Amino acid sequence: VEHEFRAALTEAAEHKERLIAEVDEFTDVAREALRGKAEAERLAEELAEVCEQQRTALEELSRDWRRADRAEADCAAARADCGDMTSRLRSAEKRAAASKSAETAALAAFDAVKDEKATAHAALVEIGGVREQLSLARDNCRIKDAMLESQAELVQSLKGEAARAREAGSG
Repeated sequence: VEHEFRAALTEAAEHKERLIAEVDEFTDVAREALRGKAEAERLAEELAEVCEQQRTALEELSRDWRRADRAEADCAAARADCGDMTSRLRSAEKRAAASKSAETAALAAFDAVKDEKATAHAALVEIGGVREQLSLARDNCRIKDAMLESQAELVQSLKGEAARAREAGSG
């Protein structure tokens, strides 16, 4: 767009130079026209017409210059907006990358928590098994204690009978 405006300005400057050259040419013609009255009147009318055309052309050129100035200002504003958008885009990309790395870290932490939960669950299962074995061992100990007590009572009873039998045999 800027290139097109520059080209338009260059073309307008060349057009202005051409117009100035034309004005110079018409001025020369006007001097020659003064030599003859009829020719002068006709040339005067023609010159007035040309001057009007040139004034119109100069006004158009002036409007073109103002448009070009506005276009350059718009182009500069657009460039500034583009720079602002570029920096916003880079900032958003950085935030997205940070978010992605935070997501990765969160997923890793979540996986670690899942692993710890699985380990804790396995430990609870193992503790349950150990408690069950301990309960069975206690039951076995009670049974063995009861058997030992029964055997101790039997041994005491047999010792008492043996002592009576010795007394009865010695006696």
